[in-house]
Amino acid sequence: MNNQKNKKINLDPEKLAKLRTGTQMLNEKYGEEGSDTRKEFNARAKAWYYSELLKETRK
Repeated sequence: MNNQKNKKINLDPEKLAKLRTGTQMLNEKYGEEGSDTRKEFNARAKAWYYSELLKETRK
């Protein structure tokens, strides 16, 4: 188990630079911030989030 703690992880900076951010992925799928489709997505996401909170508090 100690070997796992001491292992060094090598990350490739070129591969990391190619990764998209969460904002980039949302922009591609739902449009830029402020667009109608993005506003609709945000509203649905918040509704889902709050419904899940209510479900958990009612348990």
